[in-house]
Amino acid sequence: RATALTASALLAFSFHPLIYSHDARSYSLTVFLSIALIYVVIRLGEGGSRWGLGLIVAGFSMVYALPTNALFLAAATFFFFAAQWRKKGVAKALLQPGFLVELAPFLILCALSLAYFYMIRHGLMLGPVIFERWGTELNWDKFVQIASYLAEPWGVWIYLFFAWGLIVLWRKGQLLPFLTLFLIPIGLMLTLHILGPHRT
Repeated sequence: RATALTASALLAFSFHPLIYSHDARSYSLTVFLSIALIYVVIRLGEGGSRWGLGLIVAGFSMVYALPTNALFLAAATFFFFAAQWRKKGVAKALLQPGFLVELAPFLILCALSLAYFYMIRHGLMLGPVIFERWGTELNWDKFVQIASYLAEPWGVWIYLFFAWGLIVLWRKGQLLPFLTLFLIPIGLMLTLHILGPHRT
């Protein structure tokens, strides 16, 4: 509870969510939907199969609000299965009778997202052209620039919270599933060359 309240307070008074809530509403909506999606994924992992509809609604809403959120959906899917494999073992998780039931909401979400992307394919093809304005190379200077930009107005010291959280997760053996939420979108962005503006 203390962690959640601290994170909420920091987020509520962060520069970018306040600005985007007026100028680019889909980004503020993305913050809410990403938190909701992770909550739903965790509940699904605890055996709450009734949360499958929540996954589909939250996930598709994210893609509808901002198509690049599909990268986060890929990460959330891997997060779910990485957590399941860690808990049950890969072989047991894959061979258990309920595996297809667990997989169904993710497949439905994937199908809906692909159908939506097909409908807006013309606009999606313009994306890489637009992103080229910001450059698609991620070097150390740009990484520091992005990290500083996202930490406003607090400053880069705010990442000490993040570092402490990583240490706690590492001690509990839960670091890898959590890191997938960051590493998979970064890897996909670099592979697809859609680094784009900092907010992406």
